[in-house]
Amino acid sequence: MSTRPQKAAPVSSRSGTWRFDAGDGATAFVMILPAAILFGLFYLWPFVNGFWLSLHNWDGFSDPTWAGFSNYMRLAHDRIFLGALRNNLIFVVAVVVLKNVLGLGLALLLNRALLGRAFFRAAAFIPVTMSFVAVGLLWSGSTIPSSACSTAGSISLASPG
Repeated sequence: MSTRPQKAAPVSSRSGTWRFDAGDGATAFVMILPAAILFGLFYLWPFVNGFWLSLHNWDGFSDPTWAGFSNYMRLAHDRIFLGALRNNLIFVVAVVVLKNVLGLGLALLLNRALLGRAFFRAAAFIPVTMSFVAVGLLWSGSTIPSSACSTAGSISLASPG
């Protein structure tokens, strides 16, 4: 254990106002800005616009009329909607719980020292790699001139006659 005195943490010299100093975050802000604009344009704006439209009665052609929360009140009393909502919630909970419990159980089981552990680990991991293998084979087949994939593609792309 060291007996040297500990240095106190440096105190920030900034004032209470928030501002960008050169190299203090302006670069990060500029780099994040395009992604933030795209996120707002393709995620936030449709979400807000969809919520705004849900507060109206609109058939898609005529002018929307204000309905307030009456659309949501109607959904709260619709038996078909409530049944579909219940089924979705059961499905989501079951999938999340079962995937995590089965995955954790399989991981704990394959972490034990048992006969054929390497085989079972490979058998559990092979489905993960199969999609990459299939895509790789398709792309390599499409780039080799004498392969069946590229021949079929060139025949279908050829002009008639």
